[in-house]
Amino acid sequence: GAVFTPFLAWEAWRSATGQDLFARVATTGFHREAPYWDLYGTVPHTGKMAHLDDTGPAMFRNLPLGVFRAIHAARYRDGVTAHGVQSALEKGDAGWADMIWHDPALPKMSPRDLPPAFHFRGSGHAYMRSRWGSPEDTWAVITAAPYFTSYGKGQGGTGTFQIAKQGTLVGHGGYQHDSSAAFPINQN
Repeated sequence: GAVFTPFLAWEAWRSATGQDLFARVATTGFHREAPYWDLYGTVPHTGKMAHLDDTGPAMFRNLPLGVFRAIHAARYRDGVTAHGVQSALEKGDAGWADMIWHDPALPKMSPRDLPPAFHFRGSGHAYMRSRWGSPEDTWAVITAAPYFTSYGKGQGGTGTFQIAKQGTLVGHGGYQHDSSAAFPINQN
């Protein structure tokens, strides 16, 4: 819920008060970059999010983009999330929020047109891949979060790296438990 809650809360505030908190958001950071975690953090050969931070064994799923991608697309005029909404509508996979906030006039941009590397500054994660669109792509992540962030306080991903190409070449080997805050018992 933490990923999409701010979008729904801010949209409710905008509707109730007329104040647009989205207009006050910086061009980088969590609110603008949230949908991109799913794109960059998905390991090509599995199609699932990486085993990292609070994404442990019970959390091998992708972000619930259908709850907030249409709001993100509409409020930030984002072509990648607009493309995701359009794709979901065409495939019959659209969620209720997609249908409410879909703006067909928004320009679309395929995720394949994104750069192959991205640094999420707030979390200290840097993702890279050889290209987009194939399970055979080489994929890597390096994490280096500042200690004062939630990403740096023992979530298990700080100061590590993972590399995958049709399987994990370097990555987390095991976990102590299977909650959403599963901590690795060995790291590289």
